[in-house]
Amino acid sequence: MRIASLLRSAAVVAAGVPILLFSAGPAYAGTQWFSDGDPYTVTVACALDDAQVWCVASFATYQLPIPAPTCEAPAVPFPKFTLARTGTTQLSYACGTGIYRPGPQLPPGNTITNGPITCTGQPPTQGIQCTNGQHTFRISRTQYTLT
Repeated sequence: MRIASLLRSAAVVAAGVPILLFSAGPAYAGTQWFSDGDPYTVTVACALDDAQVWCVASFATYQLPIPAPTCEAPAVPFPKFTLARTGTTQLSYACGTGIYRPGPQLPPGNTITNGPITCTGQPPTQGIQCTNGQHTFRISRTQYTLT
């Protein structure tokens, strides 16, 4: 794997500790990182910026209705949900080896907002819900819904 690819694959905190170990796309200034409220383990990690929100569910017990990529070992495909300021939720996969807390937990009922996109913490083990006012996704390790 090339150095440039590795740099795009891991966001790094100031101390140099990897906080995400999957390829999720470029980082943007002003990105707000957050995770689900599961008290035992982080199963959903999200990033919200001026253009979109995306969330990845680690070790999901479901498959998306699209082909999963072949990931370079030891990485595995994690379901990824992307919602722009307008439009429907885009489904894809991110190859990774696990999720490390990318930001604070979003407790149940608490929200984080950027423009028309709002994400809300769900009860423990039930993940995160995000909407752009037109479409919504709700994801956890065990289930997802799109509206």
